[in-house]
Amino acid sequence: MAYLITFLQSNALELAFFYLLHRRLGLTPARSIALTTLANLITHPTIFFGHMTMGLSWFSAIISAEIFAWTSEAVLHAGTTQAWERWRAWLVTSLIANLMSWELGPRLTWWLWLS
Repeated sequence: MAYLITFLQSNALELAFFYLLHRRLGLTPARSIALTTLANLITHPTIFFGHMTMGLSWFSAIISAEIFAWTSEAVLHAGTTQAWERWRAWLVTSLIANLMSWELGPRLTWWLWLS
């Protein structure tokens, strides 16, 4: 249950940022939700069950997981929208989305579920 809550919160937080770029490409909100959720369904289990269980130090696991999420989600969004010419925008959007998820996710968990 904890993983599901973490996934849903992270997906919702990242969706806001990816939707801004999706909208500029003419994607509908439903397609934006679907693409962001698809990207997160691929990257989040890999991070949660892969990077975090590889036997790395906590810091190394976090750094490798965040770099993986940032670059993988940028590539997944660029590929599924066929908008490779905007690769810089995908990298920036993915970086901001993942940093906001990293920063706000734990606070949101505390506020909604633990306080």
